Amino acid sequence: MKTSIVLKTKLTPHRVKSQMLKRSALTKKLKRLNDHPLTLVHSGPGYGKSTAVASFIREISAPYCWYSISEHDDDLYVFLTYIVHAIRGRFPAFGEELLNHLAQGEYYVRDSEFHRLFDAFLNELGMIPEELTLVLDDYHLIQHCEGVDAFMQYTLKHIPAGIHVVLLSRNRPNWEPLAAMKVRGDLLEITEQDLAFSEEEIEVLFTDYYDYPLRPEEAQLIYRRTEGWAIAVQLIWQRLLLTGSDVQTLVADEAETMDDLFRFLALEVFQKQTPDIGLFMLQTSLLEELTADA
Repeated sequence: MKTSIVLKTKLTPHRVKSQMLKRSALTKKLKRLNDHPLTLVHSGPGYGKSTAVASFIREISAPYCWYSISEHDDDLYVFLTYIVHAIRGRFPAFGEELLNHLAQGEYYVRDSEFHRLFDAFLNELGMIPEELTLVLDDYHLIQHCEGVDAFMQYTLKHIPAGIHVVLLSRNRPNWEPLAAMKVRGDLLEITEQDLAFSEEEIEVLFTDYYDYPLRPEEAQLIYRRTEGWAIAVQLIWQRLLLTGSDVQTLVADEAETMDDLFRFLALEVFQKQTPDIGLFMLQTSLLEELTADA
C-alpha cells in the first residue's frame, strides 16, 4: 500500500492583492475559456499569469479546481493524485476507486496499462454532473516527465464535454493534439502580449490603484522601460515610494531601478537552468548586445 500526503495549499488559487487592476481586454479573452476544452496561458516569469487567472476564476459562477504544480510532482502517480484531490474538493465522490489503485502503487509499464489508467480517469471525469474548469499552474516544472506528458495529451484527445482545462506555463507545450484543436476552435491561447500592460493600463494602475498619479509622458517612460512586464512595473512603483524620486530620474537610473529585478531573474530564471545553459548565459552576459551571429 502506497500513501501520498497531499499539500492542501497547492489546491488553492493564489491570493489576489487589493491593488489588482481590472483589465478589460484580458478579462474579455478569459471569459471565452468556458467555450474551449483547453486554454493555454503561457509567458515568461513575472507577467502575472497566476494572478490574472486566479482573479478571474474566483469571479466565475461555474465550479473550478486549482492545482499549483511543484518541481517535486514530476511523477505520474503524484500528479494524478493531486488532480483527483483537486476535483474532490468540488465533487467529494470523484475518483475513489482511482485513488485506491494509486494507493496500491500500481505503476504501469506498457501503453495498454497506461491507457487503462487514463480511461478510468476520463470515465470518472465524464460522470461529473456539471461543467468544471481545472486550472493547472506552473506546468513547465514537470513538462519533462514522460508519463505526465502522455497523460495530458491522451486526456486532451478524449476530454469529455463540459470539462475545461486551463494550463499555465512558461512554455507552450509541444503536444501533437494542439494543431488539431486549434483548427477545430477548441484551443484558446493567452500569450505574453495579452498579459503585458499597455501605456494606458500603467497610467490607470498607478493613478487609481497605487494612488500615485502619472502624467501620460511618465506612463510612456515606464512602458518603454518595462515593455509592460508586470513585475518590472511593480518594482518601479515600489522604488518610487522608497526613494521619493520622480519617474524620469528613477527610470534613467538603471542600477537603482533594476536591482530587485535582477535578483528576481536570478532566482526564477537563472538558477533553474541546466548547467550548460547557465554557463552560456554567464559567458554571453558580457556582451552589450547578443545576436544570432555572435
